[in-house]
Amino acid sequence: MTSSTETRVRREVERAVEGVLDRWATGNVAKDVENYITKLRLTAAHLRSEAQAIDELADQEAQESGSS
Repeated sequence: MTSSTETRVRREVERAVEGVLDRWATGNVAKDVENYITKLRLTAAHLRSEAQAIDELADQEAQESGSS
């Protein structure tokens, strides 16, 4: 790598790190975490719904096979 490329890469890394630190300082990370938790809760609710539907299908299959 040439020295100008190294300098450019170093600057980009510094900017990226500063951006992360700025987000921590301004509290945006807390908002990101809150959004992530909300998405996790929605996903969990969806998975519970899917599991309930699977249980209902399994019960229906069991009833149908038992009555045949």
